Amino acid sequence: MPTMHLCFTDPKASVDDVAAQTVLNVLRMFGMAESEARRIVALPLPADEPPPESI
Repeated sequence: MPTMHLCFTDPKASVDDVAAQTVLNVLRMFGMAESEARRIVALPLPADEPPPESI
């Protein structure tokens, strides 16, 4: 919630930057080393794939 609030109320805030910082903070809260968390945050997102068809 606070992340969305920041994106809508601060015109200088970039959604990409706020999301990256949020992910970095969550990874750090789970005990990941900062350098590894930063490496993961810098990776490109995987391609968006459609959901599998139901059987």
